Amino acid sequence: MFIVIFVILIVFGYLIDKRNFPILGLNYINKKELDLTTLIKVDVSDYNESYKNPVKGAINVPVAYLKRY
Repeated sequence: MFIVIFVILIVFGYLIDKRNFPILGLNYINKKELDLTTLIKVDVSDYNESYKNPVKGAINVPVAYLKRY
């Protein structure tokens, strides 16, 4: 019985973690309405990864440094 409840909790936690529910307060933006000339790309990969495989035209700010910027 304990194993069945444990498996159900694991499956339920996985489904909740996948964000199957909409995020409250997040506005929908249509891709056709975007002005692609004013967008700024931000690469949040580590310095080691961005040095080996840079994203063209992106600013590199590693995830660890997001609070600083």
